Amino acid sequence: MTQDGPAPIAGRYEPGRRLGGGGGTEVVTARDTHLDRTVALKVLRPEARTDAAALERLRRAAQETGALRGQGIVDVYDWEADATSAYLAMEFVDGGTLGDTLRSHGPLTPERALALATTTAGTLEAVHRSGAVHGGVTPDAVLISREGWSKLTTVRGGQAPAADPEDARTIAGYCSPEVLRGAPLDASADVWALGVTLYEALTGARPFEGPDAASIAGAVQRDVPIPPSQRVAGVPFVLDGVVLRLLSRDPATRIADAATARTELAKAAAGIAAPATVANPVAAAAGATQAMPPVATATAAAPRAATVVDDGPGGDRGNRWVVPTVIAMLVVIGALVAFALLSGGGGGGGGAQVTVPAVVGLRRQEALTKLENAGLSVTEVTEANDDFGVDIVFAQAPVAGKRVGEDSVVVIKVSSGPTTTTSSSTTSTSTSTSTSSSTTTSTSTSTSTTTTTLPPTTSTT
Repeated sequence: MTQDGPAPIAGRYEPGRRLGGGGGTEVVTARDTHLDRTVALKVLRPEARTDAAALERLRRAAQETGALRGQGIVDVYDWEADATSAYLAMEFVDGGTLGDTLRSHGPLTPERALALATTTAGTLEAVHRSGAVHGGVTPDAVLISREGWSKLTTVRGGQAPAADPEDARTIAGYCSPEVLRGAPLDASADVWALGVTLYEALTGARPFEGPDAASIAGAVQRDVPIPPSQRVAGVPFVLDGVVLRLLSRDPATRIADAATARTELAKAAAGIAAPATVANPVAAAAGATQAMPPVATATAAAPRAATVVDDGPGGDRGNRWVVPTVIAMLVVIGALVAFALLSGGGGGGGGAQVTVPAVVGLRRQEALTKLENAGLSVTEVTEANDDFGVDIVFAQAPVAGKRVGEDSVVVIKVSSGPTTTTSSSTTSTSTSTSTSSSTTTSTSTSTSTTTTTLPPTTSTT
């Protein structure tokens, strides 16, 4: 010890205030007395210096991060990893972390959250290209300077054991389903953690919560997160797609590499910047705002059957097209009106109350089963969507968590895939049967589900 405080570490670093820690390490500010500059110093706790695995993680963190200079990750200046001196001196970002911002000011604007996530995805792309895995992407790993630019903290150098139950709870919240099942950390695990971090930046809450690590791990394996637009007013609906694809439990539908994540996030940022992207007034009436692509506009592809063809004197061929077309259009309009009314808080039903489950992001059949098991009836609307894959539910009304009467109707929107130009429309209803070359209505045998397929509309996002 010196007169003024602790002795310098490695004879040159005078420790200052604590910045964070975990996994057997402490991170503090320090003054480099040799170069007269402030650094961030990661130091192994005394009990960890005899742990060969901890020393190896520190060594790998220093070497792998040092190889990424100028790639959106903090610079490494100096390091040692032995039983007497184990530390890593790195660039100090004067500002704070994304976690600090969320704790003190709440969620970010969608534009700012996307900008940070896109930058972070670019950094992860560089990390993975080098053959490394970051292994520690959380809001507290995203450093934000006073000027607003951001960098990631050093790579973890491997999977460290939790220091205590709270540390274990935090780690579980950012682990992918595969890692929780025992798989090693890999690039896809980093991208999953980025999805959790983006969700938290948009909503101020983690997508998977619980009182302890085990319950959070169970939620990650079992639950579909509530879409961000249904949790926070002002989050555009179009962001739900990219966020839920980052957090899909099914690796086949998940955005699993950083390059794709960066591209998709940049697209989403451009989409919400466009004047045509508007908040959904229907969801706003229910207390949660989401941005929705228009579902029925004058510019949408109209069914060909709406055009009457005259066969000449005495001909009635054109008139035969009119009635089924009008019926089909009324069914479509009815489903959309129902969606609007239910999103606004309706839903009908009396007697016992049930809670509407979250089905956005689920496959159609999973959603039907989940809603019917909850004692609810279902009406489907199928339409094109650029953000959700075929047969995936991308909107629901009433929103998840709302209390409604048992046997109330829930309207779900199911993606038919990306927007394409077409003139066909298929409608299923329980009241009419007719067939034409471009519009088909058929009798439904389901007592609780009515399916309506709309022609793809022109996306404004």
